[in-house]
Amino acid sequence: MVLLKMIPMFLFTFGLWLILTFIYQTVTLFYFRYKGYYERMVTKTTSELGGMFIKVKEKQMGLFLILGMLMIGVFVYFMTKNIVLAVFAVAGSVVLPRLFVKFAKAKHSKKFDEQLVEALILLSNSLKAGLDLTQGMQLIVRDMPAPISDEFKLVLQETNIGSPLEASLENLANRINSELVRFIVTAIVIQRESGGDITKILDQVVRSIRDNHSLMRKVQVLTAQGILESGVSFVLPWGLAVALSIMKPGFLNPLFHHPIGVIILLAATGWQIIGVFIVFKMSKIKV
Repeated sequence: MVLLKMIPMFLFTFGLWLILTFIYQTVTLFYFRYKGYYERMVTKTTSELGGMFIKVKEKQMGLFLILGMLMIGVFVYFMTKNIVLAVFAVAGSVVLPRLFVKFAKAKHSKKFDEQLVEALILLSNSLKAGLDLTQGMQLIVRDMPAPISDEFKLVLQETNIGSPLEASLENLANRINSELVRFIVTAIVIQRESGGDITKILDQVVRSIRDNHSLMRKVQVLTAQGILESGVSFVLPWGLAVALSIMKPGFLNPLFHHPIGVIILLAATGWQIIGVFIVFKMSKIKV
């Protein structure tokens, strides 16, 4: 009789042990996998920012990432009072560092391209005055602001430690990731290998860049309306939701607390993101 009474307790204990073991193994597996992804992302993000002369330590980047994820989760939970949406927001915020790096790269390349015409004019004038290519780059480093001065300074540092100038310029083109810069680097490398008047090549490149910038400004004017409309269409529903929440508290609670409301909210947000992405792709014209 005693053994029969102990069987339910034994089964309960064994089942509880299985459940706890499964939870422990699942959490451990998730922790180590996420830890590896987190470390790789922090290292890669820090390295790419360093390539743009934005000095951030890995510990600082990791701290910023964790604090940012927690703040996003707390903000979403405070606004919606829904723990599920807060968890999704925290999980989705993992991609924010990659988006920030992509935005920083685009801004870095754009600013470099804007300074390129003046730098090429300075380089061409220095060559006409009898200086060589390295001395002309030294003038760019001395007289021009960042980021173009930082990039050419790195080119000169690589050549000073023994790297060929052609290889250093190729590294410059890889860092900037601009078709225009790659074209200029290719022209300089070909000229150094086959000979020719480099000043004429630079003058022609300057004229081509100016014509290209003029055409790009016209394209930006023509596509600005579509981009503005997509931005307004994305922000307007959320602005109305905030206004309704202020004027009539609790009116949108079913949208955040009912399962069907959460599904509708996620679906609407997804379609908004898809729509904005399509408009941006249609408005982005390569010249």
